[in-house]
Amino acid sequence: MRGGVARYLSTLANFSGFDISVVGPAQAKRRWWSAAWDLYKRRRSYDTIVVSHVLPIGTAAMLAGFLTGKPYMVIVHGMDVGIAKHHPIRRLVASLVLRRARIVITNSKALEREVLHDFKVSRCVTVYPPVVSPGSVAPERVDTSDIRLLTVARLVPRKGHLRVLEALSLLRSSNPDLVIQYTIVGDGPMRDPIMQRIQDLRLQNVDIITQADDDELNRLYATADLFVMPVIQDPADREGFGMVFLEAAAYGIPSIATDMAGVNEAILHGHTGILVPDGDISSLADAIYQMSVDSEFRGRLGNAAKQRVKDEYSPAAQFSKLSDFL
Repeated sequence: MRGGVARYLSTLANFSGFDISVVGPAQAKRRWWSAAWDLYKRRRSYDTIVVSHVLPIGTAAMLAGFLTGKPYMVIVHGMDVGIAKHHPIRRLVASLVLRRARIVITNSKALEREVLHDFKVSRCVTVYPPVVSPGSVAPERVDTSDIRLLTVARLVPRKGHLRVLEALSLLRSSNPDLVIQYTIVGDGPMRDPIMQRIQDLRLQNVDIITQADDDELNRLYATADLFVMPVIQDPADREGFGMVFLEAAAYGIPSIATDMAGVNEAILHGHTGILVPDGDISSLADAIYQMSVDSEFRGRLGNAAKQRVKDEYSPAAQFSKLSDFL
């Protein structure tokens, strides 16, 4: 699978150093009780269950734990917690699942504080999404007269693609000599509305790539100047952290995003990128302009972002926090 959560779990499985066996659902719509039965049948092959998202698979881990006596750990990402909180029955079940877990793993300090407060959980640890170094990827840029803007995300409303288009339209009116090439990588239900908005605003330099393998992503990151994803702040469907900000940082690319809990841990305002108020298109356009015309400022933020990823967000640095529990 693609996406930040999938990459988080893939890195845990492949680079944590722990002996992890990965079990995926046999069917597209797996029910929690069949997953619990599967975990029970596999009980002799594992010591600890690690599941991602509190519901519904966390319920399966809790039931399997009752039947087998094996402990379980739950990784939460933000949106799953937000959705559970806004439904009374789900909130109750999620509370039971999280309280009975050996440890709850959150992807940001903001989410850890929320889980501790709202679900009365006593055992939490923040393991930020680690980034595997891309190595030496040679940029293919030849002409540096334009600015290359990049967004890598599912095409859903909360990722803020339409906000970027509005900001680019605003910049075109106020700074007609500024040439910005905007590449969107991803697919989803917002593809047609995004394409329609590009036409409505008569934007010429916007490309949408719905399918990109790792080699293509490496090339796009390596040739980008700025990463932008002004996510929409929503109490339920929200951005818990934003692994793509760190992935961009690994290439020395600074980011522009919304100033909100979780995201402000992935991006340090004025140090590794710029954070703008939620929904403020004018501020978003100003940030894009500032980063576009001031190459020295952009380079300083990009270098700081790359060094931060190297120092703090390696798999070894993050997954070592789980050594006492696995």
